[in-house]
Amino acid sequence: MSPQIETLPLKETLDVVIDLEKQLEQSGWTICKPTEDPTYSDDPKIIEKLLSGKSPNVYWRAGDKYMLTYDTRRFSGDP
Repeated sequence: MSPQIETLPLKETLDVVIDLEKQLEQSGWTICKPTEDPTYSDDPKIIEKLLSGKSPNVYWRAGDKYMLTYDTRRFSGDP
């Protein structure tokens, strides 16, 4: 998958990522470390991490065969 060419506002980014997480969960994927690395949400703690540039990682697993990790990044100057 190619990187995003244009940046998305935070709300749109969360909508895309939360939808992806729902699709993963519905397909049988499980989150690896829900306490340490929770899924994205519109929770104020997650939003604060994103706004402060901490870019939380999320890890998913499909059985013992596949693993997926992702994060988001905030470019300086983005609202």
